[in-house]
Amino acid sequence: MTNAAEKFLLSLKDLFLWTILTTTNNLRPVPRIAHLRHNTQIGFYYFAEHLSSKIAQIEKNPLATI
Repeated sequence: MTNAAEKFLLSLKDLFLWTILTTTNNLRPVPRIAHLRHNTQIGFYYFAEHLSSKIAQIEKNPLATI
């Protein structure tokens, strides 16, 4: 069962398709794409991935991508 705050976030979650997070592997910045997901049993959670065509594009030419 969702509360008022979760209902509010659910109404907005489709507006935020993905977010780029930058972490480090101690050598260089590593971009990751994070998706805000919702499951009726556990609520909201982030799903992060680091292998995608968007990530390859960012790593190849970060200034042109931004």
